Amino acid sequence: VSSTMPPSINPLITPVPTDATNPSVTVGTIKIQWAGAKFTQGVSDFIQWSRQLEDSMCLNNVDNYVFEPLIPSPDPALEPRANANWKRNNKIALTYIHSTVADTEH
Repeated sequence: VSSTMPPSINPLITPVPTDATNPSVTVGTIKIQWAGAKFTQGVSDFIQWSRQLEDSMCLNNVDNYVFEPLIPSPDPALEPRANANWKRNNKIALTYIHSTVADTEH
C-alpha cells in the first residue's frame, strides 16, 4: 500500500485501541456563563474584554482551542472519537466567543 494514500483509506493505519473507551480529548461543556459586558466595537475596551474572555474560557477549559498553546486536532484515522470530541469542543469555544459579543457585531 502506498504511503501517500490518505489515512482514512490506508488499511495499514488502525485507530488507537484506547480511543473508543478513553479518548485523548474528552467532550467539554460550558459550566460558567459569560458574566462580563458584551463586546461592542468603538464602545468596549478590547484589551479588557479579551482578558476577561481568555480567563472565562480557561475556567471552562476551552481556552486552548483559541489561545496559545493550541490543542492540535487529533488524526481522524488514528483517533476518530478524540477527533470528533475536538471538533465539538472547538465549536463550543467559537459559540462561547459569539455569546460574548454584542448582536450588532455579528
